[in-house]
Amino acid sequence: MKKTIKVLYLPLNDQPKLVEIANTLEAAQQLVGGYIEVLGIGQTMNIVWHEEGRLLSLPQNPHTKKFIIQSDGRTPEIFGSVFIMGPCDKDGHNTSISKRDAETILRVLSDAA
Repeated sequence: MKKTIKVLYLPLNDQPKLVEIANTLEAAQQLVGGYIEVLGIGQTMNIVWHEEGRLLSLPQNPHTKKFIIQSDGRTPEIFGSVFIMGPCDKDGHNTSISKRDAETILRVLSDAA
């Protein structure tokens, strides 16, 4: 398992940015501000957000509405700051987001602005 991973951080009130974090549960929780929930995006990415964001009345993340569309055509309601990482490896460990995926998301967010 790598000690650190690169993630695309999508804070509520700031621009998205590529950051490096410790590859630990605690680091993930610190980045989103609480307990985490993880959702796979295709086969190459996982998005991580505050599990209790709605209960705590955190604002809906403005960035995620621009690039995540469910199979029924709706956008998921994701509250608070989020980050996107790569998929888990064969041993279940978190991995870094690929440069290609990060650039694609940043381009989509830029075009949607």
